[in-house]
Amino acid sequence: MWLLLMLGCVISISAKDILLSTDQLKKLPAINKTFFLNIIILPIIIIILLVIGIPEVDQSFWKWFALDVVLMCTAQIWYMRALSLSPLSQTQSILALTPLFLIITDPFFTGETISGQGMVGVSMISLGVYFSQHPG
Repeated sequence: MWLLLMLGCVISISAKDILLSTDQLKKLPAINKTFFLNIIILPIIIIILLVIGIPEVDQSFWKWFALDVVLMCTAQIWYMRALSLSPLSQTQSILALTPLFLIITDPFFTGETISGQGMVGVSMISLGVYFSQHPG
């Protein structure tokens, strides 16, 4: 079951990026695309809440939730802007650098560190992304 959900998520995210990088949608402002993408998810979230119920949360949840909404909307607007300004192949390959940023930020948030073997792997991926975008 989880494998099917994972595949559905990956396919829908890829389809979203391909759709948003078409010439017709590149012309829309990034904030409009971000608003539409967040509104289209609401029915799914409401159905899930109706099925499983609304969980009880403490006060700190709402503070972190508000911060997450602001940061995610800002990141989505920047990503939509990047999709409209550059080819999909360049914007998607930059996402492969996420593990590099996690190596830097993870010790501050979770206290976890990466092994030497993991560092070599992340470095190789990051260098591959860099050299594929900056040949020669």
